[in-house]
Amino acid sequence: MDHDTYLMLERVEKKLDALTLIASQLWAEVKLTRDSLTLIGANIMQELDALQAQVTAIAGVEDSAIALLNGLSQRLIAAAADPAQVNAIAQALGAKSAELAAAVVANTPAE
Repeated sequence: MDHDTYLMLERVEKKLDALTLIASQLWAEVKLTRDSLTLIGANIMQELDALQAQVTAIAGVEDSAIALLNGLSQRLIAAAADPAQVNAIAQALGAKSAELAAAVVANTPAE
């Protein structure tokens, strides 16, 4: 092998070494980015699960409130002709209103 060919091969080898180093650094960055995205995805999924639990709880509370109001409405309609029954329903409702108000406040997240 002549000297010029040797020098040319040496330059090519140095360039290949530099490209290998750059490729290795890029691969390390790709892996870090992948790991970061995986972590972000896991955090998002946890937040979505928590949000879903809140939505489910709220839906349960709403359904309970609707059932309560429907039941109360039906009782009042049925008792409309009997003032004593209407009064008894009003007293029972009054006794539970403070409890209900406290539960709503306790289970309402602060903004």
